[in-house]
Amino acid sequence: MYNGGPINLRPHLEEDWLAKGGGGEVFLAMSIFLYQLPFMTLGTTRDQDPATLRLVNGAPPFADLLTFDRFLHRANLIKSQTLGSLKHPFFEQIAMSFHIGHNERSKTVVLEWLQSVQERAEADPGAVMNLFRDSSRISAHGGSSIGDLDKVVPFEYPLPSTDPLSPRSNRSHPVKAGYLVPQAPDPSEDELEAKLVVEYSRTYLHARPAELYVGAATSRKQLHLSVYYDGNVYEENVVREWLEEVKDAALWYLGQPHSDEGRTQAKL
Repeated sequence: MYNGGPINLRPHLEEDWLAKGGGGEVFLAMSIFLYQLPFMTLGTTRDQDPATLRLVNGAPPFADLLTFDRFLHRANLIKSQTLGSLKHPFFEQIAMSFHIGHNERSKTVVLEWLQSVQERAEADPGAVMNLFRDSSRISAHGGSSIGDLDKVVPFEYPLPSTDPLSPRSNRSHPVKAGYLVPQAPDPSEDELEAKLVVEYSRTYLHARPAELYVGAATSRKQLHLSVYYDGNVYEENVVREWLEEVKDAALWYLGQPHSDEGRTQAKL
C-alpha cells in the first residue's frame, strides 16, 4: 500500500533569511512524501465463516480487522520512514525532484486551457487526464494533517501586547524583523480593547483531477476531519460513507484507552 501527502520544508529554508523576517512571509514550502505500508490483513475474520461474521454498520468491527497494537505498529512504520527520509543526505534534492513532474503537468494543463479560450472551444479532457494516468500504480487517496492550529492561529484579534507577534509588542521576534519596534505599551489597554473572536474556520482545497484527499487538523482540543474530491470521479454518497468510516476509526483507535489498566492511549 502506497500513500502520501505534503511534507513541510520550512525547517530546511535558509536560517539567515528566516531570522531576517522570512519566517513572517506567507508562502508554501512543501513537497510530497510517499510511504509504504504492508497490505491489510483480514485479522481475526480470516478464519470465520462469512455467514456468521459479526458486523457493525455492514463491516466487521475494528478490533477484528486491525487490533490497536497493529495500528500502532503501522503508525510506527510511517514514523520510521519519515525520519529516514528527513535524515537522508540528499533529502532536499529528493524533495525538490517531486516538483519537476508536477510543474510539467500543470504547465500542459494551463496551456491546453489557454488554447481552448483563444479558440473559444472546450478543452480536450482526454488530453488532460492522460497526464494524470500512470500505468505503474493506482492512486487510492492522499491526505495530511496540519497539526495543532492553536499554536499558529490565534483566536482573538488584535493580539495582546504581551504576544511577541503583536505589532504593539516591544519584544523582538524574527517574524517582525525589519519593522519598527514600539515602546512598551500599557497592558491595561488590552483589557479595554474590542476583540474580534474567531469561532469557526474552514479550509477550502481545490482537488486535482481524480483526487480524493482527506485532511485533519486539531483546534481547541478537537480533531477536525475534512475531505476534498473530484466530483467527476467520485460520488458524494460514497465519499460521505468513507469519511464516516474514517471518523469512526479515529474515535476507536485514538479516542479511548486500549489496555486493561486503561492507560495506553494514542495522542490526539
